Amino acid sequence: MFKRIIANIEAMCSKKSTREIGYKNRSFQDIIDQNYHIMNPEQRLIPDIAKKYCNKGNSFLELGCGAGRNLECLRQHGYKKLYGVDASKEAINVSKHYFPELAKIAQLKSGFIQNISENNKFDVIYSVAVLQHILSDIEPVFYKISRIAKKFIITIEFDFYAQKRKNHKFKLNPKERIPRDYNKIFSNLGFRQMEVFGCWEIPIKLNAISTKFTPNKQSMLNELRNFIIKNKRCPTAGESNNGLFKNNVNAYEKQFGSWLSALEASGIEKPYSGHTYTVRIFQKK
Repeated sequence: MFKRIIANIEAMCSKKSTREIGYKNRSFQDIIDQNYHIMNPEQRLIPDIAKKYCNKGNSFLELGCGAGRNLECLRQHGYKKLYGVDASKEAINVSKHYFPELAKIAQLKSGFIQNISENNKFDVIYSVAVLQHILSDIEPVFYKISRIAKKFIITIEFDFYAQKRKNHKFKLNPKERIPRDYNKIFSNLGFRQMEVFGCWEIPIKLNAISTKFTPNKQSMLNELRNFIIKNKRCPTAGESNNGLFKNNVNAYEKQFGSWLSALEASGIEKPYSGHTYTVRIFQKK
């Protein structure tokens, strides 16, 4: 089945896409330098959702799969029919290096979803913070998703629900991401919404900080903990650059390897809540 997808994508890859994508001037190496290949908390949502709605024999297609970290999480939970499409050839190329076991069973190709033939079907199609960065010409993308998804569509995206989140102030950059009403979009394309929740709505559990850290690191982690206790959510990396903390995100990445590693080191069991994403699960009517 996927051979037809490969043929479509490879034929398309020589063509220029007219769509605009946020961060389009960044190389994938820039993203790799920000620990893109490292698992973050959102990856844990995918197998949790799959366990509830799917079975191990279902096929999964990820839109904007990058190096494959979301698919790798599914592989670790026993799913084997894994496919991915990403606009970046660089992302696909580094996948084998970071996720060699995934490379043995998954098929990842560079290309665009709207160019995949409607003869190809997948039980589950999902995206994680990808659709929000497509700034124009997205209608063909939604239409194609609805045509090739056999059972479920899962979106983990910044949308209107996230935008209206109470007690959370942030500035939307229209040149980087666009909020959309995914429920309305996919309802009009033959799917019904089965479940919706915000990443920030998942309860936060704080464990004790390890005593292995130096006093300087302990102080940095206490900054994070104090914010979490006060706001009942995780801080975002962007907030660390807005003067809320004594240390900015670069300082945390230097000390702990990545922003998410710092959050986990602070004792947070599941730091989903640092993001204004909404999770939506749609089922074919």
